[in-house]
Amino acid sequence: CHKIILLTAFLCLPGLFCDMAGDDYWFYGVFNGGIPIEEAYSASFEYFSIYDGQPSRTQSMVEMGMTPWWVYEGYKVMFWRPLTELTHWVDFVLWPKHGGIMHFHNLVWYLALIAVLSLLYQSTMTTRIAIGIALLAYAFDSGHGNNVGWIAARNGVVATFFGVLTLVAHIHSRENNHLLAKLLAPFFLVLALLAGEYGIAVGAYLFAYAVCLDKEGPVKGFVALLKYAVVVIVWWLSYQHFGYGEGHIGGGGSYIDPVTRPLDFIDALAFRLPLMLGRAWGFVPPEFVAGNTSPLFIFNGLVICGFLIAIWPLLKREKVARFWLVGTVLSALPICAAPPSARMFLFVSIGSCALIGMFLHEYFGDGKKTGKSKLIVKMVAGMLVLFHFVLEPLLLPLSVYAPQLSGDMHRKSLFSLSSQYELEGKRVVLINSPPGFNFFIPSMLLYYDSDLPKSIWMLTSDYAVKEN
Repeated sequence: CHKIILLTAFLCLPGLFCDMAGDDYWFYGVFNGGIPIEEAYSASFEYFSIYDGQPSRTQSMVEMGMTPWWVYEGYKVMFWRPLTELTHWVDFVLWPKHGGIMHFHNLVWYLALIAVLSLLYQSTMTTRIAIGIALLAYAFDSGHGNNVGWIAARNGVVATFFGVLTLVAHIHSRENNHLLAKLLAPFFLVLALLAGEYGIAVGAYLFAYAVCLDKEGPVKGFVALLKYAVVVIVWWLSYQHFGYGEGHIGGGGSYIDPVTRPLDFIDALAFRLPLMLGRAWGFVPPEFVAGNTSPLFIFNGLVICGFLIAIWPLLKREKVARFWLVGTVLSALPICAAPPSARMFLFVSIGSCALIGMFLHEYFGDGKKTGKSKLIVKMVAGMLVLFHFVLEPLLLPLSVYAPQLSGDMHRKSLFSLSSQYELEGKRVVLINSPPGFNFFIPSMLLYYDSDLPKSIWMLTSDYAVKEN
């Protein structure tokens, strides 16, 4: 395990040379408190509270150019992630303008996740080689690079870390009747949920364990899950009570709450779920798939079918394999509530990589068990090796560094604007500025100790500055 951690740290080193990017600047602006917009109603640090559904705040953001003038005044984007927000607060207190150290903070969480994941694999799989293959596949996944290279994406790693600890403690409590583990498991679930909504995905593996592996059978296994259900219900009621969520009255929003918008969620599953599972065993980032008739979407479908055919003998023989498959599929459901993104695969990859480890171990070991002579099995094995152990480790450093490129684009635009014009007390009119740039202008000006303009109006291309 320690060798895999060291190798992963080496591949992620480019992140240490990155500065802030995108929402990282917004976090700094919130911490600094210098953005002249109305304070959001929030129960925590507000880093993930952007629009709070109040027209007065939305209008103040329009006046500072952070959102288009035509945005719906009641729009809301508020996520309750106080534990992750606490880690960002520590960053800004200790090293507020050292992006490299903040990226190192991200990397530490990712390496810690790999360490606890090794414990999870050891608790369910008995073969060291299969465990090593699974852990390598997970650690090298370039889809995780964004979670390491983008400071603002830390919430996914923190939520997954505590989610894995939840599962490890639960398995230990069920197999050994360990009292401390029984107490720690729901506590870790609380921390996972407070790190990010994504933490709820661990419920998929808890369910799968009760169905497939619990030594006392599914019924008692489900009874043991009741305490987690209580935690989730209390968390969700608190989430609603404090006004968190995304969208607006009457529906809408790119994030879909399965509880309040079940039909929209089911409709989204038809497109998003194949993207998630196809990426889990294949290679195509979901962001690249334009629609359900695109060649890439069809390729994802072929990857899923081919992989399931190849592992069918393993699934029939090994209940652990069935556990990982059920957990993989079910853990993909909650992330279908969000727009498809490779950085959302941290939980899905846990089960998909375990299956890759088990399949490849048998294929290169006792090929008779996997039907090694069959063409489709050979093709799947070759595809997995190529995708996950050749291309993924090559792309991981690039994925870690990618947020720096968007950050450089925004910095270039900001420095071009501030070097050409005296902005203090002026009304800035922006026309066709780079995507997402306007939202970060006030925060970036604060970060670089520049004066803020009186207001910023967003139109379409170039810059124009008025005296009043």
